[in-house]
Amino acid sequence: MPDDPTREPAARARRLASRQHGLVTRAQLGELGLTEGWIRTRVGRGDLVRSGRGVFRYSGAPETLESKALAACPARPGAVLSHGSAARIWRFELPEWPERRIEVIVSVGRSAATEDGVLVHRTRRLEGADRCHVGVLPVTTSSRTLFDLAPNLDPAAVVRVVDDALTRRLLTASLLSAALDRSARQ
Repeated sequence: MPDDPTREPAARARRLASRQHGLVTRAQLGELGLTEGWIRTRVGRGDLVRSGRGVFRYSGAPETLESKALAACPARPGAVLSHGSAARIWRFELPEWPERRIEVIVSVGRSAATEDGVLVHRTRRLEGADRCHVGVLPVTTSSRTLFDLAPNLDPAAVVRVVDDALTRRLLTASLLSAALDRSARQ
């Protein structure tokens, strides 16, 4: 039986997905040399499950908050997890925030809209200093997350979250001050 030319690229795709909560993007599969036909066949067989625009999850990989959150970003250029989703990644205590909603922020306009079950916040400015990665997840920094959440929280909750972030060293007074300065420029 002749060797399958997609065998090694397919194995590399699985290894990549294992580092990305079971997910791969259409672009990543293409970079590995796997064609649209290969993707359609794997989706048809149930080996790959569509998890968002241009994002696939390997069947058998659990659908977690992280995989749902990661799947929300590639289809939206420059998007990072924000608001409640970022707060969950940072493990902030927000019992009143909708637990299952995935939220991202992109740098355009100022309105929010729900697309494919993802709440997309838009901002005029999302600087590099407001973005980071927690593992493979693109997310707003802890300080930017606090500024995005604060208008919707009661003051006691803001104090609790800031105190917790300071205690766990996710935040410093200087980071908070810099985020305040960037927020004021907006």
